[in-house]
Amino acid sequence: MASVTERITELEAELARLKAVAASNSEDGAIRVAVHGAGGRLGSLITKQLTSGGDSKASFAGSVGRDAVIPENTNVIVDVTLPVGTKALLRKLIDSGSTIPVVIGTTGEIPMDEIREYGKQAAVAIVPNFSIGIPLVTKLAQMAVKALPAGWNVEMTETHHTRKLDAPSGTGKKLVNAMKATNAPVLEGKEIRCNDLRLGDVFGEHTIHLAGPGERVEIIHRATRREVFAIGAVRSSVLIADKQPGVYDELNY
Repeated sequence: MASVTERITELEAELARLKAVAASNSEDGAIRVAVHGAGGRLGSLITKQLTSGGDSKASFAGSVGRDAVIPENTNVIVDVTLPVGTKALLRKLIDSGSTIPVVIGTTGEIPMDEIREYGKQAAVAIVPNFSIGIPLVTKLAQMAVKALPAGWNVEMTETHHTRKLDAPSGTGKKLVNAMKATNAPVLEGKEIRCNDLRLGDVFGEHTIHLAGPGERVEIIHRATRREVFAIGAVRSSVLIADKQPGVYDELNY
């Protein structure tokens, strides 16, 4: 158990952190968000969302380049690069003693060792899909597999554009892992396959297939505009701004 002195020290450190956040906010009180990967397709949309005034709670602090130099007065960093870029950014933040929260939208084999290490000094959120719908689909899928009787099959299909590098995607992995975590009887001894399709310019589509004798149920999420992910990235930035240090797999929208 921590001593009174240690607890006071912790509280003073937290107060200093919150004061720093407040002091570095823009004049209108908006969270200042820096984008790592601002030149990419999603990064450019996030930047546009931040600079267009579409969200009064967040503003654009600047872009973070390959040198991982953080713009002055940054409150939150959104990372939408590649795993190697994410690792380099986190390494720089760890070594500098930074306490700036980071939202990781990068998918694939992300650097979990660095994520856990930085999570000891700042809040880090792993958000492979910035939409509001995917957390809802995750909960629905978990409820469904727990309610299914023996003899049913559970499969998953995901479709993305042809330039999508990772397969299955981070979202696909998260949905599969969420269903497995229920330890539902229908899944006992079975593997949920995530069938990956890479077609044209599809933004993102995920389907949970639940099939039994004579009937089938499908839970589907379709992204119809890429901008939805930029809006979600900004929303995630606002939500993590005042979080305690730690690694967050989910932010409550």
